Amino acid sequence: MSQGVFTVKFDSNIPDFGDGLVFIKDGSVNGCDPHFLYQGAIPRESGPFKSQITVQQWRAGNTHVFGGTGSYILETNGTIDYERGEFILHGHKQDEPGLKLTAKGTRLTDVA
Repeated sequence: MSQGVFTVKFDSNIPDFGDGLVFIKDGSVNGCDPHFLYQGAIPRESGPFKSQITVQQWRAGNTHVFGGTGSYILETNGTIDYERGEFILHGHKQDEPGLKLTAKGTRLTDVA
């Protein structure tokens, strides 16, 4: 099943960390935490992938995992395994490749 609600934990090399929820369905990924939204594409089948994830601040009061505010594009490489219900990705901020992030997701339930 190539969909689900995933809990995601991420950390960066500055170092900072966070967590949120990600909803994967029909090749799209949408997620959030208390201050940021994440949107992008992800493959419908298990395996390696490359993607761009847009991270957009929706509420003031905290910085993103790279220590700033506002929006940015995350360039990612990862692997998703729908059968096991997990993914891992490594990425960097598009305009600052030295700012790196690792995210790990675990499926909580299916998406309706």
